[in-house]
Amino acid sequence: MKRINFWAVLVFAAAGLELSAAEDLTSSFGDHQAAVSHLEGSVRILRADSEEWADVQESDSVAEGDQIKTGSGASCDILYDDSSLNVVHVDENTILTFLAIEPTYLYLMDGSIFNSLQGLPEDETYEVSTETATTGIRGTQ
Repeated sequence: MKRINFWAVLVFAAAGLELSAAEDLTSSFGDHQAAVSHLEGSVRILRADSEEWADVQESDSVAEGDQIKTGSGASCDILYDDSSLNVVHVDENTILTFLAIEPTYLYLMDGSIFNSLQGLPEDETYEVSTETATTGIRGTQ
């Protein structure tokens, strides 16, 4: 059985994230979308409607069904709904599928991610699954 290093940390207090590109991302968001921010190294995306991996650029949108793959020494942040309150940090050597954006449902095929959630709306859910486990939270006010 393949070993998966999985850790998800859900942060509800202010984390003091510096996401200078957040203002540039507002045009990348539509309803129920996310966008790439803070890109380092080789990060690729497989769009739900494509069969070929493509290089990711900062502010590229991420939609339902898309996969993100990071190479050795690479990472990126995914911001939800043009705010820096809800962020997924995708570490190196990770393959992550966005099965749904809102409610959020992620499938971590390999690697590790860090989730910082500070503005999950009431009655929203946020789930991360792997081959061996599923974890989730529900927004409350």
